[in-house]
Amino acid sequence: MKTYKITFLPDNKTVIAQAGSTILETAQKSGIYITGVCGGDVVCGKCRVIIKSGKVKTEPTGLLTPQEIKEGVVLACYSNVIEDIVVEIPPESRAEEGEVLLKGKAFRKTSCQKSSVKGDYGLAVDIGTTTVVAYLINQSSGKTLGAMGAFNRQITYGDDIITRIIFAGEKGGMEKLHQAVIGNINNLITALAFESKIKPDDIKSITVAGNTTMIHLLMKQDPGYLRREPYLPKSKRVEPIRASELGIKINPKGLLSCVPNVSSYVGGDVIAGLVACGMAEKDELALYVDMGTNGEMVLGNKEWLASVACSVGPAFEGSGIKSGTRAVKGAIDDVSINKSGCKALVRTIGKGKPKGICGSGLIELISEMLKARIINKAGKISTDIKSPFIRKGDEGTEYVVVPAKDSLSGRDIVITQPDIDNIIRSKAAVYAGARTLLNKMNLTFKDIKRFYIAGAFGSHLDIEKSIAIGMLPDITRSKFKYIGNGSVAGASMILLDKSCMEKAEELADKMAYVDLSGDNIFHEEFISAMFLPHTDIKLFQSLRG
Repeated sequence: MKTYKITFLPDNKTVIAQAGSTILETAQKSGIYITGVCGGDVVCGKCRVIIKSGKVKTEPTGLLTPQEIKEGVVLACYSNVIEDIVVEIPPESRAEEGEVLLKGKAFRKTSCQKSSVKGDYGLAVDIGTTTVVAYLINQSSGKTLGAMGAFNRQITYGDDIITRIIFAGEKGGMEKLHQAVIGNINNLITALAFESKIKPDDIKSITVAGNTTMIHLLMKQDPGYLRREPYLPKSKRVEPIRASELGIKINPKGLLSCVPNVSSYVGGDVIAGLVACGMAEKDELALYVDMGTNGEMVLGNKEWLASVACSVGPAFEGSGIKSGTRAVKGAIDDVSINKSGCKALVRTIGKGKPKGICGSGLIELISEMLKARIINKAGKISTDIKSPFIRKGDEGTEYVVVPAKDSLSGRDIVITQPDIDNIIRSKAAVYAGARTLLNKMNLTFKDIKRFYIAGAFGSHLDIEKSIAIGMLPDITRSKFKYIGNGSVAGASMILLDKSCMEKAEELADKMAYVDLSGDNIFHEEFISAMFLPHTDIKLFQSLRG
């Protein structure tokens, strides 16, 4: 078959492409990570690249403006290679796979840590839908030597769990998804070992926590069962195996263990989080909420545990949002609005020029727009306000958060009416899921003594603004407690002490799972929460006035 050369900028890397293949396919095969939120289904428009020389075969799409087309912008997933080309990947389209997301973070020991293995190193890993995080731990001292994370390479095949499950069922899909996460783990091992001046061969064990789909893909188990009746995982527990059997490059005799899952949508990441926070060892009633693409919630104490999961959607990861982005350098994560002029003042991660808006920034933006009355309680943008920042766009009325001259891409950063609708659906799912779980147990938010917020996104939430839009309940603020990445913290504890794995298995066995699909109570709660903050303002007493 005929082949052509593609040179990718700014890396200046030249690769060989099969004639007729897409730019996105070639990039994926060559280890070049272009954001591909929809898995190449031509619906998200996030894989914009610029053809600097040469031509591609592509078709018209409403996802690109006439000006972008004039400037040579194409969608990588929708452009077939027909000759040698030079392609520039703009900053907002780069998946930034190698970026270090965290470093040197320790974890808290709890009562189940009684012993340790002397003279060995171990790895605790959290495989999330968006990120893969690893802690390198000295198993003799219990000290965390290093902590690093990178975006899950599977993102290039789809941004959410369902898209990846579908892709896994396609020819060669499972192998690609499996190799993507193995590549993530091996890269983190190499970097952590180098930083800590040890050899990968010195690492003798790995403990992995992750949502049920991620563990299936890690182990090359068909995840299709998770979205087919009766919606059960192939197995709740995975027996320890040699990490080398999966292609993980540690000591050849090193074992890999996975934290057990509960159901198709409540996985070992949640169980690990419960181990980390110690919620299931206390008398007080607590609610644990992990806010990711899939919102998992656990209610209970040392006597009983009940869980639910609901689809929050990828909006808080910046997906499905016109100017959305993940929490990377340049992402807007703090917003305030000057009410008189409706001008937004923003702060970005890394304090550089803004490239888009990440999840925590979206929450703050909606709260500030509501406060400034740019949107009403139904989330609709006002057309009565005279402001240069409120205008008609391709998708209806939109609000300009950052003008083109001040953005990294040279394009306006905006939030559109469909964006706001997506965010309201996501926040409504979080609130409705938690309230439904409480309702099932004949309890209310007032009965909760502790509200644990887990997950990387959850750790950056502004509590007051999250309550203002009705995502979090209006309860005593001191009840909220951030635990960060509970999944990797719990995996670290399990790595150090076998009794913690026993605890995890006990929690997975005792936890009841309440299926919300088709549940009338959840549906009613969800509809009621599709308002800012809620249709029943009595639930938000502190906001009345």
